[in-house]
Amino acid sequence: MHEIAELVINASNGRAKKETRQEAFAQLVSEFYETAFGWAYSRLRDADVAQDAVQDAFVVAYQQLHQLNEPQAFAGWFKQ
Repeated sequence: MHEIAELVINASNGRAKKETRQEAFAQLVSEFYETAFGWAYSRLRDADVAQDAVQDAFVVAYQQLHQLNEPQAFAGWFKQ
C-alpha cells in the first residue's frame, strides 16, 4: 500500500511537472480500474454504462485528489 500512497502524493503534487502527475495518476487508474469496473458492473449490469461510470469516477477523483488527506486511504476514498 506504500506504493499507492506514493502514487497519490505524486499525482496530487501541484509543484510536480504535469507529466509526472499524469503518469502517477495513470498508474493509479491501472491499479484500480478492474476493481472499479467490477464494482460498477455488479450494480449497473451493463458493461458500457459501467465503463462510463468508472471513467467519470476517475475524472472526479483526479479533480478532487488534493482533498484526500491520507494518501494510503485512496482505495476507500475512491470507492465513495
